Amino acid sequence: MKKIMIYLMIASCLMLSGCSQGENSSFKVTEEEGQVTIVEGLKNTVQLSDVVVVDFVGKIDGEAFNGGTANNQQVLVGGGQYIDGFEEGMLGMKVGETKDVVCTFPTTYKNNPALAGKEAVFTITVHKIYRMVEVK
Repeated sequence: MKKIMIYLMIASCLMLSGCSQGENSSFKVTEEEGQVTIVEGLKNTVQLSDVVVVDFVGKIDGEAFNGGTANNQQVLVGGGQYIDGFEEGMLGMKVGETKDVVCTFPTTYKNNPALAGKEAVFTITVHKIYRMVEVK
């Protein structure tokens, strides 16, 4: 859990400070257990444990639904914060790529019971990929 919080804090800091300095930029951040490098670049593809910045629009039966749209949303891939299939659907995507990901809401979806059990198509666009790499 501590690692997840560190990922999100660092990604938030980078976004707020406007740290986007080109295709192969890299940033080094020190944290108490050692050093990590955050790699951002157009050649990367989304992998498990990456923090990605995305836009998405969710639709059910072709219609956008309330709460299913976000811009510049940070997602920890594999963090389990979204419905099944959403985060996994981004694996392998590249910066600038847009893809439709089909997901089904859980039958007991407490956030919005009206969506429970329904299939949705999320159109996801990846803007940035942040990857943590240990510095030796």
